[in-house]
Amino acid sequence: MTAVRKVLLVENHLLMLEALKDLLEENRELKLSVASRARDGATAVSLAKKEKPDLVLMDIGLPRMDGIEATRLIKNLSNPPIVLIFSEHEDRDHVVRAIRAGADDYIFKSNAADTDILQHIVRAFHKKDPAHGVIWDWIRAQDEKNISAGITRLTGMELEVLRRAAYQGMTAKEIAKSIGHMVERTVQRHIEEIKTKLSARTITHAVALAIKYGFISADETSIQDDLSDS
Repeated sequence: MTAVRKVLLVENHLLMLEALKDLLEENRELKLSVASRARDGATAVSLAKKEKPDLVLMDIGLPRMDGIEATRLIKNLSNPPIVLIFSEHEDRDHVVRAIRAGADDYIFKSNAADTDILQHIVRAFHKKDPAHGVIWDWIRAQDEKNISAGITRLTGMELEVLRRAAYQGMTAKEIAKSIGHMVERTVQRHIEEIKTKLSARTITHAVALAIKYGFISADETSIQDDLSDS
């Protein structure tokens, strides 16, 4: 007999949150139980650590921490859950950033009927390819192009360090403090590894190359000149 699977719902709008809970729990075939709910990204990460859900249904437009950053942190946990993005953002940049953060699939809110949501969940549990195969193939093609060009893929934590440097302008010390479980010396090691992998002279150069190769987006970058001097 299939065990009941625990779900963490992360949605900013209360009515949508309740509707999703009813949808999942009323489908007896999937055997899903909404163990916890969150309306912001920071709470979602905390609950994922505590509750250890099997599945997270994640919105992107969240207060305190957006869904993409929350997804990245959750996917860096040991034995991470399946994370499905459920978002009103339908542009390629958000989809690519979400998949690169570790999301297992991406569902568009605008055209997702109840059956579509359930089908995505079934697909995820059976490890089938995401419905958005064209975008998935595009990401793989970008990765293959980077590999052929001698560019090594960055790890999840390296991407997180680079993202905080690029988007929030944090120094190595600030990054270590914001992540919480990391010391400044470890951040510096990540920075050096990032520069080595991207053949970058400085962290500024690394950000430019990461945008070029599609590892991060160009959204409002704000960086220190070189974190290694922080």
